[in-house]
Amino acid sequence: MHTNQHLESYKAKLEGKLQEWNAEADRLQAKAKQAGESAESKLREQAEAIKQKEVEARRKLTEFGNASKDAAERLKAGLDKAVNEFGTAVDQARAQFH
Repeated sequence: MHTNQHLESYKAKLEGKLQEWNAEADRLQAKAKQAGESAESKLREQAEAIKQKEVEARRKLTEFGNASKDAAERLKAGLDKAVNEFGTAVDQARAQFH
């Protein structure tokens, strides 16, 4: 079992990842606008999928942050999955627009 300090550290680490990926998604969107209408349209579709993944990851992060220590341990796997899916969506968009 992890300590509260470990869980808070874990939560802060994931929050940092979410912020980093959100900033990258914003940069990709700006780049697509510069690339032209076709690229912007394609990225707009991906941006919607990325935002959905972000919303889910942030929802799980909030649940994790509000949970008791024991409940947080049970929520960790779902949170990891949601955060990883958000990161994967950003990485896929980055690969297409870099």
